[in-house]
Amino acid sequence: MEGKVAVVCAEVEDLPMPTASPTFSWSQRGARRPPRPRHRLARRRYVATFASSAQVGNLAEAAARTVSQGARRPVVVLADGAKWIKTQQGQHFPQATCILDWAHLWREVSHAIRVAARAKPLSPRERDDQLSLQRSWLWQGGVDQAVQGLHALGTGLPAEAGETIQQAITYLENQRAWIGSYEHWQKLGYPVGSGMIERAVALVINRRMKKRGMRWRRINATAVVALRTDLRNSDWILPQRLRAFP
Repeated sequence: MEGKVAVVCAEVEDLPMPTASPTFSWSQRGARRPPRPRHRLARRRYVATFASSAQVGNLAEAAARTVSQGARRPVVVLADGAKWIKTQQGQHFPQATCILDWAHLWREVSHAIRVAARAKPLSPRERDDQLSLQRSWLWQGGVDQAVQGLHALGTGLPAEAGETIQQAITYLENQRAWIGSYEHWQKLGYPVGSGMIERAVALVINRRMKKRGMRWRRINATAVVALRTDLRNSDWILPQRLRAFP
């Protein structure tokens, strides 16, 4: 039984940067780079259910209508590339900019490169060069370059390693429409990683429903997670001392 969670927001706020200190130096502390600007999602609402994917799409569209009043940012859909998410995006947010979660993308490609490096075998430096090249290409949205690089890397590999490389190539081809310049998207303030979703799963589902010994029927799990989203969205009108659920 799979729980499906979405986060809908209308604003992105900049988080304060660490204050400068006359006694602190990034070079002296051995840091490779200073901290990057960080952002948080504002005016957000959680959507979650154990029902069908169509229900998630309907709930997400309703949440988007709630938070979109006065919003001037374009619609962006960030997801892990699942087929059901693409179906719901096409039905409810057809004009959205679609972004494949960077972590899922890089995990798939880097795993294939490491498998090929062990099978060839490549030296650690050659393996790291391949990883660096692929990461640079994909971060800029260069799917064709990444596919060509994987084809070249897969030449002469044993059957099992070659199959892993081919799976990565197929993954890139299937997700091509959702892969673009992550650097450009990040400059525009768009989210490119699904950390917010992982956090939402922990807040809405895991903390309440994955305690030791718990077993759930789908209908009951769907009802409880509806209460959880009401709580997280501040839609629960009762004061906390009168709430029956945590």
